[in-house]
Amino acid sequence: MERKGQVWISATIYTLVIITALVIILAATQPLIDRMRDKAAVQKQKETMTALDNQISGIAAEGPGSQRVIPIDIMDGQIVVANDGLVYNVETDSKVVEPRSQVELGNLKLSSGTDVNAYEDGDFVLENSKIRVTFINTDYLNDTEEIIKELLLLSTNGTVTDVFTFDIGDGSSLEEGSYTLLEQEGTSLGTASVKAFCNQTNFEYDLVFTLDSEADFIRADIENLVRK
Repeated sequence: MERKGQVWISATIYTLVIITALVIILAATQPLIDRMRDKAAVQKQKETMTALDNQISGIAAEGPGSQRVIPIDIMDGQIVVANDGLVYNVETDSKVVEPRSQVELGNLKLSSGTDVNAYEDGDFVLENSKIRVTFINTDYLNDTEEIIKELLLLSTNGTVTDVFTFDIGDGSSLEEGSYTLLEQEGTSLGTASVKAFCNQTNFEYDLVFTLDSEADFIRADIENLVRK
């Protein structure tokens, strides 16, 4: 009886060791499996979007009234209509493309961490999923307080009312030759900037306001500072 009990205990310990080893192996390999699955999903949608683009081109070439039913199979993520196109979104740790970058393959664009839109709507606008910042669009900038017109928090729809002001040296006002410029216009960008060319009495410099993807703040940098 004593010998049989020892065998049963040994078998139980052996089984527990095997189960523990399998749990450790699964825990270590699961992230890799998830990344491979996500990469396969992105590759599948890439092929689907490419085929869809070819179908649209074919329909356009056939003339008015041409139509087709085109099935779209989604493995993961979601497809939405935005910015005059179809957008496929998926969250993944797999590095399909470099973060905050975009790769163009004909009409197909692959991007990662690119939720910034920059456009001109009378004034200059930089926005991402969290904030929208409106800058003055002018060829005659009189004061740095004019540059940022509004900062809107999209989560609460609240507006930041604090006035931005910046000056160098004696704090003199801006002179002729001061203006603002939207450096890049587009959608689904990794980052975008508005530049203010500032001409003071004793200094010339550029103020660069930059909005990054998923950031809830705007960065302000000074560049090209020259003392007159």
